Amino acid sequence: GMADDGGSSPPSLAVEESEPGRFGFLPTGTELGIYVGIECLWHVSLFSVCYRYRPLVALGKTPWGRNFLKSTKSFLASKGGRMAAVGSGTTAFLESPWKRATTEWFFFNKIIGLPLWPTKLAAAHILASQVTVHTAECRAAALTSHPCCLLPNSRWSKG
Repeated sequence: GMADDGGSSPPSLAVEESEPGRFGFLPTGTELGIYVGIECLWHVSLFSVCYRYRPLVALGKTPWGRNFLKSTKSFLASKGGRMAAVGSGTTAFLESPWKRATTEWFFFNKIIGLPLWPTKLAAAHILASQVTVHTAECRAAALTSHPCCLLPNSRWSKG
């Protein structure tokens, strides 16, 4: 849990003993909402970057990328049949900006997104801890001068 040490140490990622049956790495409650928000932001941002900047197309224009594409194309052609058809159909498929961006999004999400997953879970946990602390501070302030308590239509507002 979080000990009151003046806020000098980061919140613990350990599961509280008062939460039996809960896996320590799966978000619940506030953490789940924050995690879903982080995931939405990640996927929309990644797709937008892929659509706008065409990273795989840019990579294919580098010397390394051209060599990689040439060797892949010759490998597929040497296999013949269905493998050769995959190579020829890829060019037409990537002509559509939406299909190209979706392909790039899928590629980068598997390369970058999977290793990033624990970081997104930890960020959700830390942000949820801060929300919990802020909510407790707001309630402890007896709904007087804390900035969130002064907002109209806040669930902690006096009115």
